[in-house]
Amino acid sequence: GRGSGGSPFSAGSRGRAVRGRDLESEVTIDLPLAVRGGEVSLSIRGESVRVRIPSGAKEGTRLRIAGKGMPSPGGQPGDLVLLVKVEAHPWFWIEEDDLHVRLPVALVEAWRGTKITIPTPQGEVTLRVPPHTTHGAKLRLRGKGIPGSAKREASDLMVHIEIAALPDTPATEEAIKALEAVQPTAPRDELRF
Repeated sequence: GRGSGGSPFSAGSRGRAVRGRDLESEVTIDLPLAVRGGEVSLSIRGESVRVRIPSGAKEGTRLRIAGKGMPSPGGQPGDLVLLVKVEAHPWFWIEEDDLHVRLPVALVEAWRGTKITIPTPQGEVTLRVPPHTTHGAKLRLRGKGIPGSAKREASDLMVHIEIAALPDTPATEEAIKALEAVQPTAPRDELRF
C-alpha cells in the first residue's frame, strides 16, 4: 500500500519495454511524383529506407513509417515521421485536390478558338479552346488531374488560359494599328469602386 517505500518504477513496469523516440525528417519530391505517387529511397541514420509516396501528396503532408525511428534498448523502435515538400513546377501546381496548369495561347488562337494537345498525368489529351476565350479563363478537364485510387476518384485538371505577349516587331505594330480601329475606346467606362 501507500507508504511502503518501494521504488515508483518497480510495480508493474518490469517487462514493459520503453518505445524508441519518433524521428522527424523531410523529403523533397518533384510534382509528377507528388501527383502520381511512387517510391523513394532515403538514407536515415545511414540506413536506406524505401518510402511509399501516396498519389496526391501535398506540401506539408506527414507520412509515418513504422519502426524506422530511434531504436530503444530492448524495446520497440520509434517511427519515422516524414514531412513532404514538393518542388515548384514551371507549369503545374496542386490546389486543394485538383491539378492546375497554365496554358499560354496566342491571341489569334484565343480569338478564333483552337484545339491544343496538352500533357496530363494520364498522357496527352486534346483540349478545345472555344472562340473568343479571354485571358484568365479556366477550362476543366474532368478526371485528368490527380489519378484515382481505391479510396477516391481521379480529380480534375484546371487549365488557366494565358494569352501570350505579342512579339515586338514592326508587323505587330501594324497589326495593333488595325486593332485600334476595331476597339477605339478604353474598355473601362463601368469601372467603379
